[in-house]
Amino acid sequence: MKTKDKIIEVAVELFANYGYHKTTMDLIAEKAGVAKGTLYWHFSSKNELFNGIIERNLNKYFNFLEEVRDNKELNTHQKIEYIIDNQSTFFNKHQSIIRELMSNQEGIDKECKERILTLKDKNINLLSAIFQQGINNKEFSLVDSHIAALAFMGINIMVSREEELFLGNNLDRTNQILKNFIFNGILNDK
Repeated sequence: MKTKDKIIEVAVELFANYGYHKTTMDLIAEKAGVAKGTLYWHFSSKNELFNGIIERNLNKYFNFLEEVRDNKELNTHQKIEYIIDNQSTFFNKHQSIIRELMSNQEGIDKECKERILTLKDKNINLLSAIFQQGINNKEFSLVDSHIAALAFMGINIMVSREEELFLGNNLDRTNQILKNFIFNGILNDK
């Protein structure tokens, strides 16, 4: 494993376990088994490291969304199902850092907050483009893909915060409930 990757892996674990404020560059260097100079050669500050972790993981997620958006073999309904299945796995894998990010906004500097907002907008735009495909193909009765993307994102963010929903067999059940809610709503067809 490359030194930079090892540092990031250790930092993710430490930020998740101790929070942003209690995690120090000294602790990261110690746990990663690198000299402080090596750590600072890769990352000039804890903030830069934290931003790098966020950006790296979100870029993986955005690449996934772009691949789904551009996939010609899936209809839009299948794309949304595929996103739900894979997004919950992503949230589950990165839940600790997502929780830290959501709960400690006051510790994050202005530059990082602005970057997060930019990334959030990118997420909304990608999801909106996928919903728009469904509208254009007459798969969805929606009239506003942007609002649909916001609602979809909001539902997924709130559900992702409930750790027990992703344990064991709950993941499949949770995904099925989300799919049913998104595609069928809450009304009973009686």
